[in-house]
Amino acid sequence: MTVISYFVCALLNMYYFLTYRKSKAIPILSLVLFAYVLYANVNVADYSNYLNNYINPQNPVYRVDDTGYVFLISLFKIIGLEYQQFRLFFVVISLLIIYKILNKINCNLHYVFFFYSLYGVIMDAVQFRFYIASILLIAAICLAATYKKKFRVLICVMMGVASTIHTSFILFLVVYLVSNYMETLKRYRKVLMFLVAMVSVIGIVGMKLGLFDSLLGAFVGTSDSYRVSKYFSTRSNYGFIFPLVVHLGFWVALRQTNALMVSEAMSYKKAYVKYLYEFMTVAFVVTPLYVINVNFYRFLRIMIVPILIAFSFGDEKYRTHHKAIGRAKRIMLQIGLTVLCFVFELLYADMIDSIFRPIFGI
Repeated sequence: MTVISYFVCALLNMYYFLTYRKSKAIPILSLVLFAYVLYANVNVADYSNYLNNYINPQNPVYRVDDTGYVFLISLFKIIGLEYQQFRLFFVVISLLIIYKILNKINCNLHYVFFFYSLYGVIMDAVQFRFYIASILLIAAICLAATYKKKFRVLICVMMGVASTIHTSFILFLVVYLVSNYMETLKRYRKVLMFLVAMVSVIGIVGMKLGLFDSLLGAFVGTSDSYRVSKYFSTRSNYGFIFPLVVHLGFWVALRQTNALMVSEAMSYKKAYVKYLYEFMTVAFVVTPLYVINVNFYRFLRIMIVPILIAFSFGDEKYRTHHKAIGRAKRIMLQIGLTVLCFVFELLYADMIDSIFRPIFGI
C-alpha cells in the first residue's frame, strides 16, 4: 500500500508540473507521505544506530560527538521524550519549514516534490542527522540569494549551527564565505582550476598513503577510531567519477538556467538562480575530496533541494518563452542526473535491502 500511494503521489506531482497546473491537495499529500517515509520506517539502515545513540549516548559504538546534535538529544531526554517522539518532532517541523520556504519564494511545489520523491527523501530517511542540518542550510541559502549584507552574520550562524549537528556542514560555510568574493575569483579562475587539480593529485597520493583518516573521521562525526577505520576502509579508487560527473551535470544545468533568467527583470527568482550558480561554481573546490573518499559525495545530495528550487524557476521560464524542446531536454537531464545518483547508491550503499525493502515493503 505504501509503495502504491508513494508512486501515485509522485506521478500526480509529475503530471501537475508538466502541465503547469497547480493543486493545493497534492503537495499536502506529498508532505504526509514524506513524513511517513522519514519517520515510520524503523528497519532502514542506520535507524538502530540513531536509536541506540539516543538511549545510551555514551556507548562508544554509537556515540556522536557533534555538540549540536548531542545538545538536542539531551534537551529532549530532559523533557522526557523517547527517540520516536524526538524523530517525529523534527520530521514534522522540518517539513513545515520547507513547505513555508517554498511557498514564500513562490516555488513550483510539484516540480520540487516530484524530483525530491525520486531520490532525496529516501536517503534522508536513512541519514537523519544530515536531514536535520540540511533544513538550516536550505534556509541559509534562500537568505544568501538576496545578496543582502545584513544577513551575512545570520547565514554564518545558521551554517555554523548546522555544522554542530553534522561536522561535514562546515564545508558549506567555507563555500559560502568564498562565494562572497565571486568577482575576485573570476579574475583568477585559471589559477583556481590549477589549484583544484593539484589538490586532487595530492588527494590521490594522500589516499594511497592513508594520510586523511583524521579529517575523514571528523566528517563522520565520531572520535571512535574503530568506526572511523571501518567507515573509510574502502578508498575511492575510481568511484570519485560518479560524484564528479553529477556535480558537473548540476553545474551545467545551473549555468543554462542562469542564462535563461538573464532576460528577466530583477527578481528574487533571478537572484536565487544566479547565486546558486555561483555557489556551485565555487563548490568545485570540494571536488578533490571526492578523490580522497566517495563519502564526500553527500555534499551534492544535501544540495539537491536548493538545486531543484533553481530548476523549478528555470522551468517556469520555458513556459514563458514557449520552448518545449528546451524544456524537454532540461527535464531529461534532471531525470538522468537523478538516475545516476540512484545507480551510484545502488552500487555503493546496497539500497535494495537496506533502504527500499524496509521503506516500501517490497
